[in-house]
Amino acid sequence: MQCPVHNQLRSSMLEFLRQSLEADAVKRGEQMLAKLRAAQLRNQTFWLFYASASFTCFCIILSARVAALKSPAHTTAITAIGLGLAAILTAITLHLVHDHAFLYRVSTWYAVSTTRLRNHTKQDYLTIYRWATWLLALLPSLAAIFILLLDSSHIVNAGSPEHTAYVDTLKQLMTLATAVLATQVALFNFMFGQLLGRYSTTITREITTHPTVRLLQGFTIFMLVGLYFCFLWGFPDGLPRTTMFFVVALLSCLVLTVLVANRGIQADAAMRYAGWHIGNKVARTLLNPITKPTPFWKVMMYFGLDWRNPERIVVTVPPARPAEVAIKMVAGIFNAAHRALRDNEHEMFVESMDALIRVADSYATGRSKYYGTSDAFFSYLDDHLSVLLVATSKAPNQYLITNVVNTTGTIGRIALRLGGPVDKEKIEYPHGHPLFVHWFGLLMEGFDLSHTLMRSTAASEALEQMCLLTNAAILAGYGDQVRITVLPGIQKIHRICLLTMDAYHSSLAGQCLIKLMKIWLFAIVQPAKIAAVASDHFCETVQEMVLLQQAIPRQPNFELKDPASVLTVKLAEDNFTLQDICGCILAWRFEDDWQKRFATDKVVEIIQLLKTLTLNAKSDWAGVKSYTEAIYEISFLILKGLPDGLLQQSGNRSRHHQDDETPQEVLEQHIGDVTRELIEAWYGPKRDWYDCEHALFSIVGLASVAFKATGRAHAKTIALAIIERYSEMLDETSTNRGNTPDDHWDYLQLCAAWARDLLGEVALADKLVSDVAHGRPFYSGFHSGHSTAFGYPQVELGFAFFLPVPRYLQVSRSDKELFNRWQAMAVEPGMLHDTYERVWAIRGPLSAEIRSRRAAKKKQSSGDPSSSS
Repeated sequence: MQCPVHNQLRSSMLEFLRQSLEADAVKRGEQMLAKLRAAQLRNQTFWLFYASASFTCFCIILSARVAALKSPAHTTAITAIGLGLAAILTAITLHLVHDHAFLYRVSTWYAVSTTRLRNHTKQDYLTIYRWATWLLALLPSLAAIFILLLDSSHIVNAGSPEHTAYVDTLKQLMTLATAVLATQVALFNFMFGQLLGRYSTTITREITTHPTVRLLQGFTIFMLVGLYFCFLWGFPDGLPRTTMFFVVALLSCLVLTVLVANRGIQADAAMRYAGWHIGNKVARTLLNPITKPTPFWKVMMYFGLDWRNPERIVVTVPPARPAEVAIKMVAGIFNAAHRALRDNEHEMFVESMDALIRVADSYATGRSKYYGTSDAFFSYLDDHLSVLLVATSKAPNQYLITNVVNTTGTIGRIALRLGGPVDKEKIEYPHGHPLFVHWFGLLMEGFDLSHTLMRSTAASEALEQMCLLTNAAILAGYGDQVRITVLPGIQKIHRICLLTMDAYHSSLAGQCLIKLMKIWLFAIVQPAKIAAVASDHFCETVQEMVLLQQAIPRQPNFELKDPASVLTVKLAEDNFTLQDICGCILAWRFEDDWQKRFATDKVVEIIQLLKTLTLNAKSDWAGVKSYTEAIYEISFLILKGLPDGLLQQSGNRSRHHQDDETPQEVLEQHIGDVTRELIEAWYGPKRDWYDCEHALFSIVGLASVAFKATGRAHAKTIALAIIERYSEMLDETSTNRGNTPDDHWDYLQLCAAWARDLLGEVALADKLVSDVAHGRPFYSGFHSGHSTAFGYPQVELGFAFFLPVPRYLQVSRSDKELFNRWQAMAVEPGMLHDTYERVWAIRGPLSAEIRSRRAAKKKQSSGDPSSSS
């Protein structure tokens, strides 16, 4: 009997498969694109070296040839030296261009350098013009000054003939410098003030004091003052020979002034620079606290000369001036945001939000070095972002509120840095952060204002930012906030979505569960004490949310965001399931007994959650199938054997608790009890369940194989308990003369095969064989139990029974190999054929007797004259 190829496609999962294939194609495409870009960069590096070496060799040979022509006596030596240098350079180049590691290093350095340059020019959009000013204006002027220092022999006094001859040139240069200065005043002060001042005077002040603007204006003023000085008091005698340098410098300054003015009036780029520059300015006001004076400052303190800011010495009270400066600066940014909102200028609004983030990040970097979490600046941000949320919710452009929600979440994560870092390994009990409640509440306000907007993704963004903010709090050691603030908040949002149960809010309800699962798994992977507190009450919350959602009629949804899919089906790499959470719990590094008890209890809670959701009367058959498959996959994690760290007992426990059950036995017993209850529910006539029996009886098969492979007696106990209970249910139905579907006998025959060959219970197996042989009905024209499946169950798409591959478990290669061996043991052809032969050894004579009776009855009825008449 051949085990079929596992094909578990079904119509309800086609959309999931399509999305999975698309996501996989995108991921592979991104990987291929990265490889193509790296290869292209290496090729560019190769040809750059090759072309540079070729040009250099050409220049060497040409120079050698020219030198040889000028020195005929040394022609041979010069030519030989030139050819030798060219040959050496060629050899070095050929060696380098074929060294792929060297090309990779060079290309990587080039990519990193260009990225840094691009990021710098993006932040400071006038930096290119500053470099151009140094090259085209200051460098010629410095060259002219250097020539004057070397070439001048005396000073030409005013009124002398030389001075009189050069006065007209000086006047023209002064006129040109004056014109350039007037142009700069008109463009920089007036134009910037008019065009950028309508947003905020803060932006205007930052741009007019930009280093490029000050460099151009300072250079022009310096040139004008210098020229007037030369006109009134004289100049070095070498000045006339450097006139062209100064003309080039002034004309370059004029051209750069026009270019800077054209570039400077771009409001979005100006706001980007303003946010970056204000952030640096705020960071400079927050100096490091003085915790321990150095020997130098001890001496200064002895003489009373330590005049540093006293606020830096008191670490518990942060300096007041940085917060005041930051508030003053961001007030202008908020003004610009409101003006951009009123004028519907999306790009300016986005840059204003980014500027707020930059300032908050720069401020928090220095502020986090002081104790305390109460801060005037972040309170100011919280209040004004709330006002901005209300304003954007009423704006015609509904997408703007999404940017405000994103900014709120980002600044909320930055605010968690206040109060200093927390050592998560030494923490005794996770506490909360006072600012977390405010920022999480602001995100909830953003959801309330945006979930009714039909042309905005702000509601989804609010859920995403809540998830990120909570994970940031957990990562920082503030795990107590989860059960107090996060779980009730997301549960409240979930109820709001269910009250307006259209397709959009149905999707939002699914996203609530998705974010909750992400937070749950992130809490589980933290250090033990934080994980124990942060992951508390998740099972109860998820159960309440799912039961409430299942009680509402299901809306058409092609995004697979129903509760069953969210909790048990891995729709994407960044979506996590209950199976993932169980896997993470079992992968802990167990050091104390309380961690082992906690892990065991958590896995039991998850299994109990799946059982409750399965037995819920409102669960549809697809959800029941997903839940039972999840229980099956978790059963494999347990039955394959728990980690040694979880099973190893401490010395005190092994002495005083010798009769206690091990975590392995506790979890196996719970899996067995849940499976038995679900099989009883599936067997009941009131349940409209389909396809779930495959996963349920696969758990029985796993337990049987686990006993055969490992010898664990407890695995045998739970398998026998389920098989015996299933046999009792069939006996009760036969006693009550009830109707038993044919597939129920198929699974009983499969249990008989496992009982004999895997569990070693011959008496029970003989009893089951007899029950199948006598209880399975005979149909006219079709020998029931004698088909191509040999009387064993047929699962999806008509395939013979097999142990389903755990599709949504992250298991190692060794576990995959173990499952393949167990799968082969569960459907071993010889074992199945032996039980089939035993059934038909009893059933064959019964079938022959039934056929003979039917033939005799038919013959008797055909020979009866009254019957024929």
